[in-house]
Order: sequence, then C-alpha cells, then structure tokens
Amino acid sequence: MSFINLDESITKNKLSSANLVKSGSSGNFFASSSGDVAVTNLSATIITSGKPVLITLEPSTAAGVDKYLRGTGIAATLALLKNNSGGPGLVEVSRMSLIGDVYYPPSAMQFIVPGLDAGTHTFYIYAGTSTTMSVYVYNVRLVALELS
Repeated sequence: MSFINLDESITKNKLSSANLVKSGSSGNFFASSSGDVAVTNLSATIITSGKPVLITLEPSTAAGVDKYLRGTGIAATLALLKNNSGGPGLVEVSRMSLIGDVYYPPSAMQFIVPGLDAGTHTFYIYAGTSTTMSVYVYNVRLVALELS
C-alpha cells in the first residue's frame, strides 16, 4: 500500500482570486421627489461565469462618519436593478422597504442574484420615494461578489 503525500496547507497563492467589484461612495445622498431615482455612484459592473452574485452595501468612509440607510414615511424603498441582457433598459431584481424612520446599517441590504448568464452585468441601486417620504443613503458603496 502506498500513500500520497498531500499538501494540506492553505496559502494565499493557492486560493483563486475573488470576482469582486465595488462602486464609488454614495456620499450624503437624499431623495424626496416622487418615483425611483438612481443613488449617486451606486452602480457596479461585474463579468461573471454564470454563478450567483451576492449584492450588498458596505460603509465607504472611515470611523466616526455617518454610514446608514434611512427612510421616512411608510413606503420608502431601495431597489436593486440590473441591465437588461435581453434588450434596452433596466430590470428590477428586488426591493427593500425602509420602514419606520429607522437607521439601517449598510449591510441590511443584501441580495443573492441567481440564474445569471455568463457575461457582463451592471447593478444599480435606486431610491423609491413619493412626496410624503424621503430616503437617505449616507456614505455607502455597492459591492458585487460572484459566489463560487
């Protein structure tokens, strides 16, 4: 009987690189007009192999600076949209309600987008408001990570 000498150590050089992209910072974004409005700088383009993609938000600034999601009114929302691979325009993937004038951490917005074709996909965050509500998106960035 012979034994195979396996190298069971995990090193950085042995790991595959992550397919990860990050957007710029939203800065201090505020919307109160009626309808869906693109949040400043919250778009990211990722080239995938067809595996699911995790979409989340993360803080984009140093400690001591406000980083949050907040809606006022009863139906303020943040929507995740992506480019329409079958034609022009954008397609809504999911929507998150910001209810009750609560300050949400950026990581409260997380989606896994399954069933993507291999290729280039651009994701966007839009704020949904009306004249009786507002949306605040302070110092966050969009992160897209292809899952393995």
